[in-house]
Amino acid sequence: MAAFAAYAQRPADPTSYAASVNANIGAAQQAITAATQDAAGKASASVKSAFASSASFVAYDQGDPRWANHQIYTNGDTIGPDGCGPTSAAMVIATLTGLPITPIQTGDYMTQHNGFVAGEGASTAGLEAVCQYYGLKTSTLSSFTDAINVIQGGGLIISGGHGDPPGNPPYVSGGHVVVFRAVSGGNIVVGNPAGNFPNPSAGFTVPIAGMDYMIGVTK
Repeated sequence: MAAFAAYAQRPADPTSYAASVNANIGAAQQAITAATQDAAGKASASVKSAFASSASFVAYDQGDPRWANHQIYTNGDTIGPDGCGPTSAAMVIATLTGLPITPIQTGDYMTQHNGFVAGEGASTAGLEAVCQYYGLKTSTLSSFTDAINVIQGGGLIISGGHGDPPGNPPYVSGGHVVVFRAVSGGNIVVGNPAGNFPNPSAGFTVPIAGMDYMIGVTK
């Protein structure tokens, strides 16, 4: 009956009726197109969020001659062989703030504020403190799921670890600090301050052996 009623209410003029129908169809098509574009835009934004850290990541090498011989700590250590911590912190700060912060600034701050531990290198407290100094938020993470969530939310992870010789990449036997900078296929893509090696483009499968700690850093 409803269909019959709609049919009975059609205008007597066929031309007018056809124009009305075409107008309604056109409006519906526009609405469908707008909804499709909106959904695609949201999906694209979600993907960009997940990989934003990878696309705009600021990579530093602790062996760069611009700062390799710059002294850190108080026992004659220099950034080249010993500065994976401040170099990783500099990568995170420069990426998230857009400021031209280098391992020199982070190394100096950590040296002046007791950010190193004798015989160990950068402390977690020192790494958090220098990130907070530049206006970033930090948190201690207990799972790789938490780490992936931070990265997909636009943040980065500072992670330290050890490994028995020859080490558990991306860590080394004497201890090493790196940055978890992106997620690819559920794996962690690493920004390695030691010449970015090893740093497979496919990422490291979680859990990553030898990991000691993870610090989430966000804006």
